This record gives sequence, structure tokens and C-alpha cells, in this order.
Amino acid sequence: MDEIKRMVIGLLKSYNTMKTRLEQLRYERSRLSSLSEQEMIRILSLGSAEFGNKVQNGHISDKTMAIALTYRNASAQLEKDAVNEIWRDARAIELELERLEQYVSALQEQKASIIRQYYFERKSWDELDLQFGMHKRTLQRLRDSAVDELASMYSYIAELEKKGEGQ
Repeated sequence: MDEIKRMVIGLLKSYNTMKTRLEQLRYERSRLSSLSEQEMIRILSLGSAEFGNKVQNGHISDKTMAIALTYRNASAQLEKDAVNEIWRDARAIELELERLEQYVSALQEQKASIIRQYYFERKSWDELDLQFGMHKRTLQRLRDSAVDELASMYSYIAELEKKGEGQ
């Protein structure tokens, strides 16, 4: 149980970092776009005067065309792989954040509020003391109790997953 509790505290502490990474991945995924097939072939066929070539349009060797098509296919596959990797990473973070937020929302309201404000909003104990009208030590006990409850939730799911793997 201590291992799961350490994992929960790690998740809570890294909540904001995970949110930032998720936004970065979403942005990078949206930026990935390839040239159209015709643009790629035109550029790689070296048949355009804008690149300072002496080859006239319409006179492309078979070898040059094969290179252009091979490059286009390789580029498309690399882009597809990059998008898939970004998507997998983003989805894993989304799922972890959703689970954590759901479990926190299942806590008693006061404990959930303390967890959200302490870990997610990064409020200090002094700020929480003023807001809740409780001594720092009482707030810490409530936080620790909430972390124990979260660890229990994660432990329960881990046990279910273990049983599922054993079948």
C-alpha cells in the first residue's frame, strides 16, 4: 500500500506538469501536416525553375520520379508514426488525468477541495488556513486522509486488473 500511496502523491504533485505536457502534445499533433502529393512530387522532381534547375517541366526521368515517390511514401509513414506516437502519449496522459480527477471528485467535498487547492492550484498552507479557517496541522491531516483514500481507490483498481490478468 505504501508503494501505491507514493504513486498517488507523485500523480498529485505532477498534475500541473501532466496538464502542460498534454497541451504541448495536442499542439504538436495539430502542427503535423504533410505536403500534398502533387507538391511533394513537384518539389522533388526538380522540374521547377524556382529551384534554379535546368530541367524543363514535363521532362522528369523515371529515376527521379521513383526517388520522389519513395521519399513521399517514407515521409508520409514517418509523419503517421509521429502522429500516432503523440496521440498515444497524449491519450495516456488524458486517461491518467481523468482517473485522478474522478477519484478526487469521489472524496468528501472538503477533502477534495483541499487536494485540488493544495496540489492542483498550488496554494500554500497559509492560504488554505485563511480559506478554511483551520489550523495547518488539521488541514494536513485531512490531506493525508484524502491521500490514503485515493491510494485505496487505486489499490482496488490494481487488484481488479491483477485478477483480470490472471484469468
